[in-house]
Amino acid sequence: MTRALLASAVVMNVAGWLCIAQGAHLLARVCFAAALPFIAAWVVGSLRD
Repeated sequence: MTRALLASAVVMNVAGWLCIAQGAHLLARVCFAAALPFIAAWVVGSLRD
């Protein structure tokens, strides 16, 4: 499960950087903000293992 959470966070971060490259800064903020819960869940999951 922790790999899936990390993969989701990576996908959202890549999407955010692609949005920045295209000039869609508001959409990039949304992508980065959406990645934060996945990163937090991955950290919590990693600490439990």
